[in-house]
Amino acid sequence: MKEKKIGFFSVTCLAIGTIVGAGVFGTIPAAAGIVGTGIEWAYFIAFISILICYIPQMVTISVLPAPFTFYMHTTRLVHPTAGYMLVIFGFNYVFILSALAGVFAEYASVYIPVDHRILGVGALLFFAFITTLGVQANAIAQNIMVVSLFSALFLYVFVGMPEIRQEFLSFGDIIKPENLTIVTLGSAVALLSASLQGGVSIAFYPEKIKNPGKTIPRAFVWATAICCFVFMLVSAVTIGVLPMEQVSSLLDVAKVVFSPGIYHFFILAGAIFSVLTSLNGIFIAGGNVGSATADDKVMPMWFGRLNKHEVPKNTVWLLAGVSSVFVAFGFPIGTLLTAYSLLNLFCLLLLFIPALKVHKLYPNSFRAASFQIPPTVTAVLSLLGVGICIWQLVSTLITLDMKMIITIIIWYAVWYAFYFGRRYWLKNQGFDLNRQMRQPYPEWVEREKELSKIAEKKECKTK
Repeated sequence: MKEKKIGFFSVTCLAIGTIVGAGVFGTIPAAAGIVGTGIEWAYFIAFISILICYIPQMVTISVLPAPFTFYMHTTRLVHPTAGYMLVIFGFNYVFILSALAGVFAEYASVYIPVDHRILGVGALLFFAFITTLGVQANAIAQNIMVVSLFSALFLYVFVGMPEIRQEFLSFGDIIKPENLTIVTLGSAVALLSASLQGGVSIAFYPEKIKNPGKTIPRAFVWATAICCFVFMLVSAVTIGVLPMEQVSSLLDVAKVVFSPGIYHFFILAGAIFSVLTSLNGIFIAGGNVGSATADDKVMPMWFGRLNKHEVPKNTVWLLAGVSSVFVAFGFPIGTLLTAYSLLNLFCLLLLFIPALKVHKLYPNSFRAASFQIPPTVTAVLSLLGVGICIWQLVSTLITLDMKMIITIIIWYAVWYAFYFGRRYWLKNQGFDLNRQMRQPYPEWVEREKELSKIAEKKECKTK
């Protein structure tokens, strides 16, 4: 059954929804604990760094859209072994899914007095099921929830702003925060960037989007800018109403500024919906990891099996299952978010390479792209982006204990052991996995040929 493609508004809502859950209710208290009143600067720098780091990627997406876009770009334009890191990135969604399920359980327990782990696992399984119904059904649910949660957040800001106390937050505290260092700022920026850049997940399913080369970059920039502005306002209320040591979540502040009725609306339409929208968007993106990698035989075909709604159901349920294990064992939310942000930075470093090469490899597609910037500007942004990534990486690594670092190394080692083992096994079966992963995406080649013919005809007419 062929699904209808979604347009700019629905794509933007999916991007916003993916950002908001982790961005507000999962990371603001954690980031404020690192930098205090410096969180406003941390958000601003995070937003600028995301634009610097991802605008080059948006150019590549506009020129060469494909399922699980970043994987396709790195395997085809860099190297299969390097590109495999993006496969790991796709399955790293289990960390953010687990963290979001934990946040959901924290807020939902106000109404459902059962063990947090049961609530978290229930949310994961429910949205895995919703994802299997197809992107159109998900988009409708996302649009409704995004409107509701933004109403709750603006209410939080509108009612909370007059309650900000001078001794907790002043204009001077925002402009010149105390005890802010380059390391603590870098750690906070990495944490906030990992959630604020959640909108990039829309690049994982361009085949489900109308005019993806134009829609994805526009939706990504708009969603990120809107969310950053709202987050900065919410952060000001969160750190300005109560002493930071009394704030473990936004609910602590909401209890002070809201009446009981509005407080419950805030939990339902704000806190709970925000997390659910993120679960929704991430499951859609994560599912596409299975289909794209199974097509290349990087993962077994089991991962890519589609249901009648063209959703790789097995991958979706696998993500839900592994995430449920993390939730069941009670892994700390902060640890899960930090692990995700660190792994994400490693992958981001690779994505600058395709952006630097695409104008040479596909010149006609580059010239015809809906979103493009001069190659020299791409080079400058990429250089700055590499510097930003390294700064955030070092700042985050300094804050981790050796146990966490060893765990991350083992995580990558296991994944690469599987990759090399599968490549060896397929070679014995007479299949060259490296060659397959290097094969250009057929639609890229066809489009480049068509545009080349058009360019030749125009040149002939000019002569």
